[in-house]
Amino acid sequence: MRFLSRRFLLWIILLAALIRAWNLGSGAFWSDETYTMLTAVNPDPIKSLVSIENSPPLYYAFFMPLWASISTSEAWARIPSLLAGLGCVILAFRMARRISSTRAGIIAALLVACDAYLVTHSREARAYTIAAFFSFWAIAETIEVAETSSTRAWIRLGLALLAACYTHYVELIFGIASAGLLVIRRPEKRTFVGLAIITFCGIAAFLPWLRLMTAQMFKGNWYLPVWSGTAVGELPWKDGLYYIHRLLAWAFLYNTPPAIYRLLYYFLPVPILLTALFLARPLWSVSSIRSSACFASLLLVLIAILWGLGAIREPVYVQALFILLLVILAVSVSEGINRKGIFAFISIALIALLLLLDGAGIVEMYRNHFHLEDRLTREPWHRIMNVVKERETSCDAIVVMPGWGTPAAWYLSRPERKPFYLIWYDSPYFRRMAPFARVSPGEPEALAEMIRTKYRRILVIRSRPGFYPRESEFWSAMGGVEKIRDEIMVGEVRIGILETLPISDTFELR
Repeated sequence: MRFLSRRFLLWIILLAALIRAWNLGSGAFWSDETYTMLTAVNPDPIKSLVSIENSPPLYYAFFMPLWASISTSEAWARIPSLLAGLGCVILAFRMARRISSTRAGIIAALLVACDAYLVTHSREARAYTIAAFFSFWAIAETIEVAETSSTRAWIRLGLALLAACYTHYVELIFGIASAGLLVIRRPEKRTFVGLAIITFCGIAAFLPWLRLMTAQMFKGNWYLPVWSGTAVGELPWKDGLYYIHRLLAWAFLYNTPPAIYRLLYYFLPVPILLTALFLARPLWSVSSIRSSACFASLLLVLIAILWGLGAIREPVYVQALFILLLVILAVSVSEGINRKGIFAFISIALIALLLLLDGAGIVEMYRNHFHLEDRLTREPWHRIMNVVKERETSCDAIVVMPGWGTPAAWYLSRPERKPFYLIWYDSPYFRRMAPFARVSPGEPEALAEMIRTKYRRILVIRSRPGFYPRESEFWSAMGGVEKIRDEIMVGEVRIGILETLPISDTFELR
């Protein structure tokens, strides 16, 4: 049986790798991936990280600069997330097998391998899946500590939580949930001592980063909503509950075509969870099942509260919760199959429905080749990037106006790309970008004269007319917006060619 389980697991891992690796480098970097690569290739990645991201340094400033020193291609930059996604499959198998059976482990591994939400973020050069791997590792170790309280499990829990929190600050909620579960399930002296040691080591590890972390907080103002003075009775708790519902819907419907998404958004998540509870009813006497369900409940409550307080806006960093829910669902389905009859039919139908929805989501992801941050409002970042990459070969400079085009500009700021100028207005946000992205401040007329004198054929990326307060002055000095030729629209972005000399006087780039 162990041999068969290993063979099944190997095939599932190969399936997960194939789904995630297929055409991995075919799409250009989307907006947030450009931030990753800009920091990775910067001579001072820490300084770049503080200015661009609201994240700790483990992935963006420590790991990715080393990884990008080998290659900066799209496929190579996304491989770490792919490997972390495969690690999540293995962890899900081990956890489900430990708390239930080998069959539950196989089902859990299959669900995690094919989940469209997890697949999508396993194909991105971002820290989302890296954080999910460490956080879910922490969940698995927490449940083992709750059952055995072994010293090795405590050490692994501390390492997993430290790595997760050093990947993103939001992962701290998994540490809070871990502490809550251990206090509830094992209220003894050893538990409190272990939690105190982990807390002390975590604080000590963050001390060297404390000053820069404070700079990130004040830069991004992401802490302000929590301390805005809102009375507790006025907090938007309904928003928190809605957010939880949306998270659950994304776990089962991510990337599905809009018609399916709209149809099932309000009717699918809750029935699935109720069905899982019904199927798993005989298992509630199992201690590890109760620990897993308690952990998931604590996480849901924490996320709802933090969303209501306005302190969390990053669903991508709670992917470990999705994996835990899929493990619990796999255990429930496995138990339903054991009970045979109508229970087995419901269990198999539920698995088939989820895999069908995941398949639709994965097909939609491959068909569109751009990041789907919201199923109903799609931002065509990949198409913007691809058009820019096609057209830049015939130009000797790039001019970008603030707006949707700026991530493309930051991506193109890498040394091997064409010179570009990000025309910005005087604000703290763009001023922070200045040391890292070749931002070009200055009087519109002087800047336009310099660009016209230095370059002959310019790729222009612009959007949101009027976003730059002195935009009209700049374009007047450049000869007028009407001089931009072959302009196409990609979403809200306009991409065109500007000749600074009459067409008959232009030269062909070699």
